[in-house]
Amino acid sequence: RDVPDRLEDEAASRRSPATLAEALASDPVAYLREATPEASEDPVRALKVAMAMEAYDRRRPRDAVMHHYCIKEAGDPDALGEYFPTGDQRNDAPVYRNSHGLILTREKQPVSPESKEERFGWVVGNPVERRPLYGVQSDDLSAPVVGWQCFTAPEPLPLLRYYTDVSAARVFKERGNRAFQQKDWAEAERLYSLSLACGLDLAIYPEAVGMLQSNRAEVRLRVANYDGAAEDAAAAMKHLKVAQGYSAPSVLLKQKTAIRLVKALQGQARFLEAHDVLREQAPLHPSSAELRRMLEEAQVAVWAE
Repeated sequence: RDVPDRLEDEAASRRSPATLAEALASDPVAYLREATPEASEDPVRALKVAMAMEAYDRRRPRDAVMHHYCIKEAGDPDALGEYFPTGDQRNDAPVYRNSHGLILTREKQPVSPESKEERFGWVVGNPVERRPLYGVQSDDLSAPVVGWQCFTAPEPLPLLRYYTDVSAARVFKERGNRAFQQKDWAEAERLYSLSLACGLDLAIYPEAVGMLQSNRAEVRLRVANYDGAAEDAAAAMKHLKVAQGYSAPSVLLKQKTAIRLVKALQGQARFLEAHDVLREQAPLHPSSAELRRMLEEAQVAVWAE
């Protein structure tokens, strides 16, 4: 049974946090979402959570534009949710909007009537009512995690998570994998496309991009979109060749991508091209019974012509 591919950092997956602070720093938002009320009232635990949030904020790229943000907790329920770029810019940073219509923007902050100095801050606001809900002073191009204040909205303060292009690509891929497992082909294709749209640098992440295109090729095969599947699988093959990965998961991904390309070409009735791919790829994967079987069948079809 074909499933979407996953390449994980095995060392990272086996690593267990040495301290609670390290565990919280790895994903403070997830921790706070799962924390019990009793734990949140524990002053020692609250201090550790605050330290973890500060550590998470220190890892934030301050001079880089983020792909998107998510507010998991806030006193105003309309402030919750993911904030994606609208396409507009304000003060050298994108304008982000959530599904409730609230926006997250970088705004100029007054210093004094006499000063010409420019300072900035980030604001979560209601653009229709022209009402700021929460804000934090910062000159950074990315929104801070800590330091937020209430303006017109109640506590608790926003619990914000930032997503770089790389982390956003990973999240969309994982969501795409879940949609694939649920056989929601349209949603899986949409999420893999969103992951690819994050613009991962091919010079750094050729295998990750190849995996995404291979996964989307499989989804497109499921809905008989052979043109799209062939395009994706062919591009994935090129990226995976550049990646030169030799681990077992990498080799398996290349093997599955070759099979996906052959199926797509056959679906397009490009049988000779499919045969050529099989002749090239089958010797590279001698343990693949499926590639051998497909090659034998393709040879019979070519000879019959």
